[in-house]
Amino acid sequence: MIEMQAGEVIGVAGGEGHLALDLGAHDGRVPPLVYANPARFWSSPSGLDQFHMVCPIDYYVPGLRAELRGRLGDFTGQTARTAEPICGEVEQDEPGTAQGNWYQRGTVGGPPYPYGSEIALVHSNFDPLLGAF
Repeated sequence: MIEMQAGEVIGVAGGEGHLALDLGAHDGRVPPLVYANPARFWSSPSGLDQFHMVCPIDYYVPGLRAELRGRLGDFTGQTARTAEPICGEVEQDEPGTAQGNWYQRGTVGGPPYPYGSEIALVHSNFDPLLGAF
């Protein structure tokens, strides 16, 4: 754990050629996510792993949380996500369907995988009624 003060700058994002900021969070107190093939994902006794991923925005104070949720949507910034959960879904690996994570034949172990060895068929990040690769 790293202790910080309220309002302390922890980094910057943006600039030429950078269109996004990726945030992630884990919370060992939440129920674990259920993947079709759990062996493909890393776990930790602390719960700070891929089975306990959460939306980091949900942990902000209400005013800032609402402001940040309002910025989520497509990469152009023109289409906001309005469907719950606003942050989208981390686990979309559904047994018995084509939906989820696909791996190149011969890929073994867990992340990090070699670049280009995996693809996912999931719901769009801004419109969950649309599929996306």
